[in-house]
Amino acid sequence: MKYPYPRYGSNLPRMVWGSGNIDNAPTRSLQSNSGAQFSTVGAWVGQSRIYYMPILTERAIVLKQFGWENGGTVSGRLAAGLYTWEGKALVRTDPTTQTPINDIQLVNTPDIAIERGIYYIALVCDNTTATVMKESSLLTGPVLRVEGMQVQDLTAGQATLPATATFANPSTGFVPLVFATLGASI
Repeated sequence: MKYPYPRYGSNLPRMVWGSGNIDNAPTRSLQSNSGAQFSTVGAWVGQSRIYYMPILTERAIVLKQFGWENGGTVSGRLAAGLYTWEGKALVRTDPTTQTPINDIQLVNTPDIAIERGIYYIALVCDNTTATVMKESSLLTGPVLRVEGMQVQDLTAGQATLPATATFANPSTGFVPLVFATLGASI
């Protein structure tokens, strides 16, 4: 069974959730989404490149897990995290072996309460053969820069998210779909 989570929306940064609002959504999740109406599986672009996608939390929440959807080729390690708008890590997962094939991968984190505000949800992969669900290739680097997306290149083969982000503008249209599951609103 696939873990249900929302895939589409409009206008960044924002919070996307299951049905209704965060108070009555049966499956609560916070997800990156640049407003593209199509998604597909694609190989990771940029070895050890971190993708930082801006998100808005409309109220104080508790973050419990990170997740992403793997494609048909799994390889290497991925890590996810949440950063302040200024680039300070609030929570990061350890690099995790990518598995299973064509399914959702969830990684637990210590529960962390975050206030209403704008954050970056981050995902990194240590290679370029791993495949994940991503937004359509209709997006370009300039469009993503306008939407506030950032990237950072680590040393090749690394998948450990840094304590402080060093933001750079994206040059490609790759946007991995990453999400965080939430506990109750605070």
